[in-house]
Amino acid sequence: SNAGLGRVTPLLFPLLLLLGSARPFKLNVPKVLLPFSRERHVPFVLEAEGGCYSWYSTRHDTVTIEPIYENGTTCSQKALLSTQSTQATKLSSVVIAEELVTGHLLRCDIIVDTINSIEIISRTREIYVEDSPLELTVRALDIEGNTFSSLSGMTFEWSIAKDDDMETLFGLFRILKYSEAEYSPPDYIVEMERAEKQGDKILVSGIKTGAAIIKVRIQEATYKKVAAALVRLLVLENIFLIPSYDVYLLVGAYIKYKVAKIVQGKITGNFFFNISKFTKIFRNFFQVKLKKLKFSAQMIFHLPAETVPSLGKPRFLTLKPDQTDLFLAYLISLVMDLVSYRQTGKSYHQWVPL
Repeated sequence: SNAGLGRVTPLLFPLLLLLGSARPFKLNVPKVLLPFSRERHVPFVLEAEGGCYSWYSTRHDTVTIEPIYENGTTCSQKALLSTQSTQATKLSSVVIAEELVTGHLLRCDIIVDTINSIEIISRTREIYVEDSPLELTVRALDIEGNTFSSLSGMTFEWSIAKDDDMETLFGLFRILKYSEAEYSPPDYIVEMERAEKQGDKILVSGIKTGAAIIKVRIQEATYKKVAAALVRLLVLENIFLIPSYDVYLLVGAYIKYKVAKIVQGKITGNFFFNISKFTKIFRNFFQVKLKKLKFSAQMIFHLPAETVPSLGKPRFLTLKPDQTDLFLAYLISLVMDLVSYRQTGKSYHQWVPL
């Protein structure tokens, strides 16, 4: 569209000169890759610096562009791109931004193509029980492996599937709406949640310990053959030792430790113990009780692998709700085992490999 190409008013002219001379002419991106969709015109915002601009597209059947005027001004430094293609094939267009005073031209190449595959992007694969939720985001790729610039407004279907190592997935995870959490999503996600739809971003919260698969697929007939994306997540108890730093003791000295966990941001479970009073019998008692459980000392204590070489590859823990207190006591015995290992080079625990 050639909207915004009208005459510059005399009052605006000094402002344009000031803007044009203050900063260099720049666009926020040189190329944009947008997905083809029959159900949604996927938008993208172009931003320019260094003046006021008029915008136009070389192919209106592929991409349209609409200037954005902010704060009631007639100066546009942003424009909204929208895909218009009706063909499930690769098409391209060029968007030109022309600075109104100097006539300087900025160019952005726009490509519209079909989605070939999707992935789930996460910041971590481990979350804690009743702790801050984890944000998961869909990443879409074309047939060449290029990442799409935006999936804004496209509808996705998120679900939870059972992990092979778990007997049940009931109550492990909860998929949250942003409106239920204290986090601000993009505006299009707010609109989709109001319409009871799911977009390319969700929040996942851990309810109890275990592992499960989070699955997502594109909810559009055009992409019914695109495989669902999967990610395996672990829910852990947020358990730690106090003090949590290295402690050096003289021979015959002792220190009092506390095992605690964080629930909803609060520390609970004040379990004190004295490392000089623990015995091998007590340690072996808990070893027998929980010998079939799998867990990672590295994960719980944040220890480097070389701290306890006998542990081998990482392991993880699956606990039932009624085993929490027993596990806390087992942690105590584990600490004793680590202390013994550092002092004597011997370990009393028999670790169960995955």
